[in-house]
Amino acid sequence: MKALVAPLSLPDQGIVTFVTGQFLDCASVYPDGSEWPDPFAGAPPDVIELAEQIQPTFVAHLRQLAARIEAAGAPLDPNDPAVLLVLSQLTLVRVALDRPPAEIVADLNIWPPGSIDREAATVGQVAVHASRHGRTVRFQADLVAGAETVARRLGPAAIRAPYAGGGKRRKPRNEHAQQARRAALAEVLAVHPDANAGMLRRTWDGPPSSPGRMLRDKLGLLVDDRPPAEGTLRHDLREIG
Repeated sequence: MKALVAPLSLPDQGIVTFVTGQFLDCASVYPDGSEWPDPFAGAPPDVIELAEQIQPTFVAHLRQLAARIEAAGAPLDPNDPAVLLVLSQLTLVRVALDRPPAEIVADLNIWPPGSIDREAATVGQVAVHASRHGRTVRFQADLVAGAETVARRLGPAAIRAPYAGGGKRRKPRNEHAQQARRAALAEVLAVHPDANAGMLRRTWDGPPSSPGRMLRDKLGLLVDDRPPAEGTLRHDLREIG
């Protein structure tokens, strides 16, 4: 959150920002994972009860104001919480409106035109919402990336692989397919001792006496079945010796 350059009269801008965020059920998340504070944390019960009564009326008036401004021709989205946060500051905090617009905007606490669903994040899901001003490809990519981070922080731990110890499945040292292929290769080499990987692949659909066709037949494969990769065959031939 940015501090104002010019002094403001009460209500303080920080209070307005935090209360508006609470009423809109939104908060900013900082890179370290911390969020805006709850302005009503530790408040007396009567204050909390009063805030709960004020909230729907407060938000409704902000939406009505945003709708009026949009109807007057301003390109804003009255359903965007970021717009309502800005309007709450402009209406409740004394701002010197005679200053250049760029200076006024620079002093406001703002949200981007998109949000992350906190409830979805707590169950490990990613759900994002964007106003019509936040539907560019770049912004959507950044928003989803941020949502992934929040989901990992708030959601349950990722499901581990269902193997012994929760680790990843290890590839068997001796695969049955590899053993069968090498056994078949050994039989082919007994007939064609000079056969190499390239020859085996070139003659895969050759006559029955060719090395590739012999290998295919011994493996019980058909002509439409792809031959082993050349690198795989070269490795097998080296291992066979």
